[in-house]
Amino acid sequence: LTVGQQSASCPNPGYERIGDAIEDAAPGDTIAICPGTYAEGSGTPGTSVLTIHKDLTLRGAGADQVTIEPRSVGEKRIAGDNPDLRDGLGVIVAVIGGKNNPVTVNISGVTVDANGVDATAGIVYIDADGSISRSHVTGLVTDEGKNGYTVPGGFRNGPFGIGIADVTRV
Repeated sequence: LTVGQQSASCPNPGYERIGDAIEDAAPGDTIAICPGTYAEGSGTPGTSVLTIHKDLTLRGAGADQVTIEPRSVGEKRIAGDNPDLRDGLGVIVAVIGGKNNPVTVNISGVTVDANGVDATAGIVYIDADGSISRSHVTGLVTDEGKNGYTVPGGFRNGPFGIGIADVTRV
């Protein structure tokens, strides 16, 4: 499955949005992501940008060429009021398996960037495994100062700003 805008570097993409390709993918598929910036998800508090519940490979054209970020709307916040890494909400990429049915997702060649949107974490594996290679996670903490909580992506004495986490609900 190929995601991108039709161009010389991206001939015949089947999808414009990564989330749509994830939805249509069969377990074990590879999603090739062409150069570009992909603002995904609804951008509302308590949501995630991309949620993956099956074995997949996300292969971007390169961390300097592919950016995955939350849609920036309203409050510029996807983090919930009471963030919990184990629920997969407020996360840019949430890979969610089950206690007896973990999933494997390998991610390469992308930058995951909160881009001024308050997010709990960049990439979270919940009862899942996989790899992250040739990729960046950035933009999660913009201000830890006294008034950091007033800045999108900033925090003070809060649990926001985790880059990559691997947790279980067990």
